[in-house]
Amino acid sequence: MMTEEQQRIREAAFAILDDDEGISEEAWQKLTEYLQLIGEFELLGELSALVKSSCGRRYITADKE
Repeated sequence: MMTEEQQRIREAAFAILDDDEGISEEAWQKLTEYLQLIGEFELLGELSALVKSSCGRRYITADKE
């Protein structure tokens, strides 16, 4: 079961990636480094499988969940 903090982190990550513009490659790198630092490897794996890349931007498509 996920803690409230883990749920908030998950929701925040999905919210910033579920955008027409997405996030920059640099922001994606910082996000993945942070998730590793706090031990959110399951979430990192989930995001890595869903995230697409185009024109230097990272994003999740609408059919994510």
